[in-house]
Amino acid sequence: MVYMMMHSVRQKRRRDAGKNLVVHKKDIFFNNALFLQF
Repeated sequence: MVYMMMHSVRQKRRRDAGKNLVVHKKDIFFNNALFLQF
């Protein structure tokens, strides 16, 4: 389930990587913040 979600997200990011670059950086920052809380 999680793998399929990550896989679809990766494919979507690959499809429109240019316009999602900023969103990708925000996702990384958000994931790091979540990780640091635990």
